Amino acid sequence: MSWGPKRTLIAGLTACLSAASVYASGPDLAEPPPSRPGSALDAPRAAAPILTEPLAETTRDAIGLLLPTATGLPRSLWSNSQAAEIVGLLRTIEAKGVPTARRVFHRVLLSESDPPRGSTEKADLLLARIDKLMDMGSIDEAEAMISRAGRPDTDLFARLFDIALLTGRADNVCRLMANDGDLSLGLASRTYCAVRNRDEVAARLSLRIGRSLEAIDPLRANHLERFIDPQSFQEAPPLEVPTPYTALDHVIREALAMPRPLWGLEPAFLYSDLGRRAPLRDRILSSEQLSRSGDFPYHLLFSQYRARPAATSGGVWERVAAVQALDEALGGISTQRTLNALQRADTALSTAGLRVALSQAYGTVLMRLPLVGAQDRTMAEILLLAGQPVAATAWMPADAPLNLRIADAIANPNRELDAITLPPPRSDADQRAVAAWAVFEGIPPGGALAEELQELVVNQRTGEAILRALMLLDAGTEIDPGDFAAALQTLRATGRETDARQIMVETVLTGTRW
Repeated sequence: MSWGPKRTLIAGLTACLSAASVYASGPDLAEPPPSRPGSALDAPRAAAPILTEPLAETTRDAIGLLLPTATGLPRSLWSNSQAAEIVGLLRTIEAKGVPTARRVFHRVLLSESDPPRGSTEKADLLLARIDKLMDMGSIDEAEAMISRAGRPDTDLFARLFDIALLTGRADNVCRLMANDGDLSLGLASRTYCAVRNRDEVAARLSLRIGRSLEAIDPLRANHLERFIDPQSFQEAPPLEVPTPYTALDHVIREALAMPRPLWGLEPAFLYSDLGRRAPLRDRILSSEQLSRSGDFPYHLLFSQYRARPAATSGGVWERVAAVQALDEALGGISTQRTLNALQRADTALSTAGLRVALSQAYGTVLMRLPLVGAQDRTMAEILLLAGQPVAATAWMPADAPLNLRIADAIANPNRELDAITLPPPRSDADQRAVAAWAVFEGIPPGGALAEELQELVVNQRTGEAILRALMLLDAGTEIDPGDFAAALQTLRATGRETDARQIMVETVLTGTRW
């Protein structure tokens, strides 16, 4: 049988399954993952009804959660660019830059703006933004973007279904899929929904049809078979991990207590690890990964560090102990003891790529610490990373390295740095710092790349210019000095002056330790 007739037969059979089975709400077979602490999703398990009315006089590509007044981005962010070009850039960006670069990208994704040229009802720009939010672990925002789009089409519903699986609130989407044949995602999804509803007959029928028509991957079908009747497979060895590894695969393997992929989990799949019922070590590791991949609130990470004393030594528990020791030192009166504790915490968290997280969590408190006569390089760097440049200058040692001196000057816009007194750069960080200093001194970077980015700015293709700058910044602290200068100049030209200064500081002061 060719795939065309199979598809027609599958559609007819799934419609029959929808009519034959009553997908009413009931107790779940598999306990759903808990919600993120402090999240808007910490609500009773029955989610709000899915919106079914389209927004008046609004194309879906224009949808956003933040108004231009909140993001500082113009409403014309995309309007002078082609939709296909913007979507291509969004799908290319990896969002692996320093934290402030990721934060700028996050605001771009959430910004409400006029649609680009060539925008269609398919809303490729909206879909690309939702996908990137999920890549960064921002499930709450991705779900909210979908809800603003009105009644979901198949593409939006596929993403809504994944979000519902990962947040443990699949009842509504299962019910919607059962009642609307146009939203069917296939027999594997219907099998899962039937199991959630304790409708074993419908689940086995869906699985049998899927196997016979080869509409369900054999390995995924084996997972579903165990999900239907886990008791019959208690002594069976774990199944191989499917590739690609989907949200459906993840929730089924978690329910069956099967090992996770050796290559690790995508940020979106870490949602259930943030709940209070997850082991503390899992909560910490997941919070750390989300802090490194997106715009995860730092206070949630540090609340996990403070949840209880370290269970043992080394690894994640060394970070727990270091944070708690710093808290204790800050509660005392000894400045030197606090500096020692800060050094320990800086070493522990920097190793895990969380130096900026440390600075953001403690900057406001550390800036009030009284000086003890001798300056301290670690304190100066942490305060600069925390956005406290005036306080940082007071702690600056006289023999500060070149990259730190330039970072201090750039973080303090009113300070001047005499180029005559600057020693020649010795390290890669020094070279990046010198390239950035020239930009903030008003010396435009040369080269074809800088000219191309400047042309985008002149032609008011603002969003496109920002995305191309962020693509360069994906290189993080290993960025080429020329690319660094071009990216910073572009951000300044598009009104991101403060962000550009902070990105410079993070790039030259964190090494691989952000």
